[in-house]
Amino acid sequence: ASTVFVTSKGYRIYNVSAFYDTMEEEKIRTHLRAIFGVASDYDGNAQTWTGRKMLVMASRVGGLFCVAFTYLGLE
Repeated sequence: ASTVFVTSKGYRIYNVSAFYDTMEEEKIRTHLRAIFGVASDYDGNAQTWTGRKMLVMASRVGGLFCVAFTYLGLE
């Protein structure tokens, strides 16, 4: 990854965003589909997988490819 951002609430990590060179995009998207199956939403170049406690989003932004994992279980 080129850059990784981690967001926490107290001691709990609830968001990780990783930015990659777009040359890695198709390989990463293929890997995400292998793990999570068909995306629950597809809008332009953004794919989103939504589970009970986790949201995963993959999208191309400018010259970078971003994958964000968000934990939805925080109260």
